[in-house]
Amino acid sequence: MRQKHLHRIVLTSTLIAIAAFLIGCTSEKEPPTDPIIIDARSALLEIKTCLAQVTVDYQYSFNRQDRGDPASDPGEDTVVISENTVAERTFLRNPVRVKSSLISVANDKENITEYYLIEHDNFIRYYLRENEMWYYYDAPLTASELQTDATVNMALVLDGAVDFVLIAEEKLDGEDTYRFRARLADSNLVTFIRELGVTSSLSQEGWPGLTPESFTLKETLLANNSLDLDIWINKATNMPVKYTGDLSPLAGKLLEHALAKTPETAGIPWKVDRFSVSVTYKDINDTPDFLLPAEAETATQVVPFNSETVDNSQQNTEP
Repeated sequence: MRQKHLHRIVLTSTLIAIAAFLIGCTSEKEPPTDPIIIDARSALLEIKTCLAQVTVDYQYSFNRQDRGDPASDPGEDTVVISENTVAERTFLRNPVRVKSSLISVANDKENITEYYLIEHDNFIRYYLRENEMWYYYDAPLTASELQTDATVNMALVLDGAVDFVLIAEEKLDGEDTYRFRARLADSNLVTFIRELGVTSSLSQEGWPGLTPESFTLKETLLANNSLDLDIWINKATNMPVKYTGDLSPLAGKLLEHALAKTPETAGIPWKVDRFSVSVTYKDINDTPDFLLPAEAETATQVVPFNSETVDNSQQNTEP
């Protein structure tokens, strides 16, 4: 491939959110005591490969009249930003290989993103396709491995949630499952919201001055807030196979608090109409393999999205 200058690539807000969603962390709570949940936590450790389906759906809106700035056409008073993202990710181990396809529909405009992670001897190479363009960059293997395990956030739910209640026994994709409801609160709730990428998503709509740091999670969420989650566990295998949550009230509080304390956005009456997440695990330990597309071999090298500077004097070589 011809030598080309390095370019910086800024990932879409959805990709940032989903990437953050996959990064797990350690819980401060005592382990759950329900035998089914204990078995599910043990079974989670046995997952080596899987297909994860992630759906994130949100909508924000505000009424111009609430801001004292009505539109000339009353039918245009309500401003709405909505996005529905469906991602499918294949996770393989030894070596680490990840395939992800993401379809995002934002205000009726579709955006398709595809990326691959391929382990090499001492690093992981990320390949990203946004619409018709392919890019790649390299990252240390030790740091990248944390982002390739689809189950770490489920581990946070099983370890950090409290008040597990069996609410139903039902079929899920033809399999018998237990359906539990549980609650995340306190520091575990803060950690879950942070790692889920909610603040990255809320701050990527172009509002001046609003950054992920504007959302002071502990200040906003620690007092009298909690999140209910539904968790499905396969009866035959004890594997946790799905969880869902409605984050609308929490996301609304975060957005309201952040807008109010940021000078550039104070007084903008945005509200969160909906914000939900659903994660399902399939093909556990029987996951089909995949090949890197031929087009990715001619990808343009870029600086990772979290880099602060770009050295345009550097040039890439054939990957």
